[in-house]
Amino acid sequence: MAKTVHSRAGWGNAVAEVISGAVTLTKNDSGKVFICQAAAVTLPSHADAGVGWHATFFRSSGSNTVNSLTLDAAHDAAMIVSDGSAFLNFKTIA
Repeated sequence: MAKTVHSRAGWGNAVAEVISGAVTLTKNDSGKVFICQAAAVTLPSHADAGVGWHATFFRSSGSNTVNSLTLDAAHDAAMIVSDGSAFLNFKTIA
């Protein structure tokens, strides 16, 4: 697992992190932006995440998965939000 702080920006000292390899997120990762470089991301359980957990993922390089969502084309991005019982996602392809 590799998680590297990339920069600090935005409100509340939010961070963007570069991630690669197998990474398991926690409830503390809510609100972060992740730059994925050949990453296999596992989201926290719904019970652990709770209502309102959210994160944004951008593909930088390689093939990336966020749970079962694949980010493998140039400029793929996804926003994921928990409603407490499921993760809702919005994926864009440029």
